[in-house]
Amino acid sequence: MKKIITIGRQFGSGGREVGQKVAQALHIAYYDKELLAVAAKKSGLSSQFMNTYDEKPTRSFLYSLVMGQQGLFPDSAETTVEQLAANAQRDAILAVAGEGSCVIVGRCADHVLAGTERLGRIFIYADMEARIQRIRGKGYYEEHEIAR
Repeated sequence: MKKIITIGRQFGSGGREVGQKVAQALHIAYYDKELLAVAAKKSGLSSQFMNTYDEKPTRSFLYSLVMGQQGLFPDSAETTVEQLAANAQRDAILAVAGEGSCVIVGRCADHVLAGTERLGRIFIYADMEARIQRIRGKGYYEEHEIAR
């Protein structure tokens, strides 16, 4: 029987590791950043493009201008580059979920797959200090970049 598990998480909470362990324990496919390659292949967009728009929020004015820029593609005057990336990821999520049992971490998979039979939705969170310690231990950022 097909099982699909989505894992949402706060940055630094360990959601990726939980997802990997669940997938291993159940002997089912695991998708996190792997979805970017699937999305690139299915959409014809480059992997580099997909990586650029992968779960990287920013508050810069320039980023907002570029991400909101419409009319970049002549045949789709209403489509932004952010929407192209999101649509490709949505299609990849639907494709891998249609193939069989899997664990999908992040990328709003719980919303994309809402209403799907046999869907388990998990959210991993941790208090700020635990997340800071985890981020510090993983070496994701320079010490001066970590929130206190």
